[in-house]
Amino acid sequence: MIQARRQTTYKQYDSYLQPWYDYCVTHNVDPHFPLVSQAINFMANIRESRQLGYNAVNTMRSALSSVIFHPDGIPFGQRPEVKLYMKGIYNSNPPTPRYAQIWDPHTVLDFLRTWSPATKLTLRQLTLKVVFLVLLVSGQRL
Repeated sequence: MIQARRQTTYKQYDSYLQPWYDYCVTHNVDPHFPLVSQAINFMANIRESRQLGYNAVNTMRSALSSVIFHPDGIPFGQRPEVKLYMKGIYNSNPPTPRYAQIWDPHTVLDFLRTWSPATKLTLRQLTLKVVFLVLLVSGQRL
């Protein structure tokens, strides 16, 4: 069962679970059977102090779901209150795309076409042209 999650997942979860256990000790809360409101308060405190976005809070929700149990069998992350909290975060601060800007590769290709024939280019120009072409085909578009 332990191997069901990758080491990277445990590492990611640990950045939320250790503060959760500290919070539980400080606030005299059972870390495995807290009130839903206590866990949501913890999430809100961490979110505010670390200025976390939706995706990070969602990871925190998953981490807490792995250690919080309820007698009714509903996982922490599936509880209506938690879903409502997550929806509120999403609506107030939706996740942003990984890349805010994209650029047209035709601009670079049109420019590189002016650098021809290759026999008349300096070593620097030839090197830059090759580097740009390799970056374009590899997806490493910095």
